[in-house]
Amino acid sequence: MVKTSTHIRAQLQSFIYDIAVPDPKPFKEYYQQSTILYGGCPEGEPRDHVKLQHIPAVPKYQEYEDLAFVELVDRVLFQVTIHYSKLRRCTLIDCTVYGGEIEKSNLQDCQVRMKGFGDGTSEFVYKDQMSRKPYILDSQINHTDLFDAKIFNSTIVSSGSMRNCYIKNTLAARSFMNGCVLEECGVDDSELRNCEVVGTILTASVIEVKTLITFHKLPPEIRQMIYSLLININPWKQKLISALRADPVLHREVLEAYFKQHVFQLSVKNHRNYRSVPMNIMVRICKIHLDAREFFPTSDVSTNFPAGTKINSICIEFSNGWADCIMFYDITKLWLSHFSTVTKLKVVWKLCEAGVNYSPTCPPRSLQGAIKVANK
Repeated sequence: MVKTSTHIRAQLQSFIYDIAVPDPKPFKEYYQQSTILYGGCPEGEPRDHVKLQHIPAVPKYQEYEDLAFVELVDRVLFQVTIHYSKLRRCTLIDCTVYGGEIEKSNLQDCQVRMKGFGDGTSEFVYKDQMSRKPYILDSQINHTDLFDAKIFNSTIVSSGSMRNCYIKNTLAARSFMNGCVLEECGVDDSELRNCEVVGTILTASVIEVKTLITFHKLPPEIRQMIYSLLININPWKQKLISALRADPVLHREVLEAYFKQHVFQLSVKNHRNYRSVPMNIMVRICKIHLDAREFFPTSDVSTNFPAGTKINSICIEFSNGWADCIMFYDITKLWLSHFSTVTKLKVVWKLCEAGVNYSPTCPPRSLQGAIKVANK
């Protein structure tokens, strides 16, 4: 049955009135609970613990640090860790709850969350995939942090952190919620951050905050994937670098991606221009393509690339019109030792068009011999 806004507003007003005056007892009612299950305490049974003073006299205590896949009814649990269990008419104080179902219970100073595979629960076998997400029904929740929980027909007071929860037909006050979905709820004196609100009544004291997902908030790995895609599109390459120039962090990232992917051309026409490139740019170059179809000095690599340049890929292009083995020896002997970071060396033998310095399609024997020596 869908609640009307009038009904929700009336329930919310009554709820606000009830919690306005602090109650020495955090819950309105207790069930006939005959046993307190407690986590290990150095001093023994916690009969005089301040958090248990409001619990009616209970004759029986049992020590349990961890409970898993159990069904409990009419119990008080104090400082116990509970895994994927069904709890009904229980009072939980200062407990940690992973998954499971909680019905008609009281929660005080607890943490309720979902655990996934591989996060420290290998000693337990998952019986039901659905039990991994906590399910809370018809319960009173005070000073409890809730993560990835489903909450129905309950009341929540002073929750310091509620994240990624689905909440329906519930009244909440003095709480912080982030990334939650609220359906047919009533909320007072709380902060909702990036929450989805459906058919919910919010009082004037509720603060709603919507945070936009900016490029900065994407994981660095995702940003690098975007840079890589756009850098491979010529019209976007320069536009992307220019657009991010005003942001030091993003501009540095896009330049790193650019230098990792871009292949810099080196030829007789432009090799002298590299000497005028600033040092901080030169040391970022990773890939170069040498056009060796015409001779240019290669014996002194430092004239083109300063120390610290981390070249990892070199491609040398010859043609059947001309091949200079001296250049090849310079590059394989001097350049590789100068960079010491090259992991890929590629030799390209490019065919000229017939009639233009035409010669056999295979590289000359001298170059073939030089390649064999380099491979060794």
